[in-house]
Amino acid sequence: MNLITIILILPLLAIIIVLLLIPKYGLFSFARKAKRNNQKIIVEDALKQIYSFEQDKEPASVYSLSKRLSLPADKARKLLIKLNDLGLIIYLGDAFTLTPEGRSYALRIIRIHRLLEKYLADSTSVNEVDWHTLAEEKEHLISYEDANKLASEMGNPLFDPHGDPIPTVDGKLPALDSLHLSDLKENDFAQIIHIEDEPKTIYSQIVSSGLSLGMVISVKEIKRDSVSIESNGNIYNLKSILTDNISVTKLTDSEIIKQALIPLSAMKIGEEGFVYSLSKALRGEQRRRIMDFGIVPGTKISPLLQSLGKDPTAYSVRNTTIALRKQQAELILVNRTKSNDR
Repeated sequence: MNLITIILILPLLAIIIVLLLIPKYGLFSFARKAKRNNQKIIVEDALKQIYSFEQDKEPASVYSLSKRLSLPADKARKLLIKLNDLGLIIYLGDAFTLTPEGRSYALRIIRIHRLLEKYLADSTSVNEVDWHTLAEEKEHLISYEDANKLASEMGNPLFDPHGDPIPTVDGKLPALDSLHLSDLKENDFAQIIHIEDEPKTIYSQIVSSGLSLGMVISVKEIKRDSVSIESNGNIYNLKSILTDNISVTKLTDSEIIKQALIPLSAMKIGEEGFVYSLSKALRGEQRRRIMDFGIVPGTKISPLLQSLGKDPTAYSVRNTTIALRKQQAELILVNRTKSNDR
């Protein structure tokens, strides 16, 4: 190797050494940080799953955690030993449970996750079926302080877009008095209060069916492998595999009368009604656009005319005529004015 070659190589070697060894910014440092971040994610995911076991009253074991996290059993066992050493879980024979510190940590991650889902639903155009996955990716990257600032900016919401309660800053989580749709009987009336977002394939089917939070339903027919329900004049035939992922609260007779609403799309030309509410499925920019038209609870609204294809329909709102697509009008709930009340 001649002198010129050595002179050319030395600066390159120096740069490589710096990249590898510099304390804060070297590649070794980067690798250490990546490893720490990965360990943090695994720990937080494990705490969430153990909390889920406890909420569902399922036994938490090496096998069940291994299955939930898709980890080999030996790695799941080592993870549990680490959580025990950190004081986040305690062993009860062959099972384990969260300590108060572990439960508090789990609720912080759950709060961040559900706040992120709420933000994605109300402030972005991210597809509904992707909220959960994206929130899971970001929940480990945002600090608890930043999550609480986000909550403040959103008005400190109590529920995420799927109907799950958002833990408070001090880690309190209200219990929901609910049933699965599959627990209802024929002719029961109920209101949808939660739609489980896992697994994604099941959630996607529920979303594509048109069901959403807040809908009042009546059970029309129960078969061995399906349930037929009605809401706002529409019939939904659901496979039994979907019904366990939909939670409802049963309605009394007085509540049924109060909730006897119809979608704006069901009104006939010349009828009048008052906006009762905007469906929770109407989100983000689309919701803001509807409200900018003056379509808010208490507003009088009336269909004026339809296009040749019956979509869109022109409506009279606050002395202005606006056009809405059927899929938009279906998400606006109204109390129809009886003809003798006009």
